[in-house]
Amino acid sequence: MSLKDAGLVMVQFTMQPVAIEEFLPDWVKEFFESYESSSDWLKRNVRNQKGSGTCVCYSTGSNVFNECGSVLGHLDSAGFSLVGFFCQMRLDDKDENGSKQYGIVRFTFARDVREEQNPLFMEYKDRIKETLLDLIDKFFWNVRVFDNPPPEGLDTRSISINLSARQIKDQKRWVKDANRRRVGDAPVPLQASHVLVAEDDSFVIIDAPQEESAVA
Repeated sequence: MSLKDAGLVMVQFTMQPVAIEEFLPDWVKEFFESYESSSDWLKRNVRNQKGSGTCVCYSTGSNVFNECGSVLGHLDSAGFSLVGFFCQMRLDDKDENGSKQYGIVRFTFARDVREEQNPLFMEYKDRIKETLLDLIDKFFWNVRVFDNPPPEGLDTRSISINLSARQIKDQKRWVKDANRRRVGDAPVPLQASHVLVAEDDSFVIIDAPQEESAVA
């Protein structure tokens, strides 16, 4: 799907509660909606099972480290502006007891913005931008990009960029050979394995350039 055909782009991060407490500033808590209820969880799962969005590209896995730093530049060049910020603690779909939760932090971009925006959002807009930059600059992510049909009553499609399984960029790991044995005298800085970019106005994932000391 081309950015030219999209009216909205959502950049959504999935984070565990401990990561939210550690890496997000305290003021973000003002934007967290009430905890997801069981009925809300059920409605969300029904929507997900219907598969309303189509995954157009993805790069996931325990040894996948996606660099997403160019995303904001692509959105800006395509005429998108930050218009919304949403946070919520959700019930973990994989927990049968319903006791585990995770958080989502969503940044919404649109073009041709004419509607009056939320006063709280406008008050914190500069800080919200800084938080988004921190999440992209400090971490590698697993990536899934979805092409979403127009919501009921609207005629504009949207793109969702879903980021999860963060890895701190400045951590170090051992280089390993094909037999998973350590190579070298010490761990080396983690490097990106892939890069999320926009080519011909569409998001794609490409291999990242690798240095000789890259993690195998």
